[in-house]
Amino acid sequence: MAPTPERELRACMQVMYQAAIDARASGWQDNVNPEWLADLMDAIHNIPFLIQNWESCDQELLKSSFLDFERKWKSDGPCLRTIYEQALANDR
Repeated sequence: MAPTPERELRACMQVMYQAAIDARASGWQDNVNPEWLADLMDAIHNIPFLIQNWESCDQELLKSSFLDFERKWKSDGPCLRTIYEQALANDR
């Protein structure tokens, strides 16, 4: 099993960090939207597995799951794909 390249690992961790911040913040709101929260977790739930099995990771599929969340929730959540791609770009 090949380790996840450092650049991709940092990008994945940045996405997880932002999603966790937003999920935690939503918990403090009086009008938590459970569908939003479930969709956010759905967008990121595979990241820990993929980090451990990077050789089988389809990065385009991973990014498309981020984009699906963004398209559905538009301004109501983090731009996960943008976070991922910016983290990759900043680590060159």
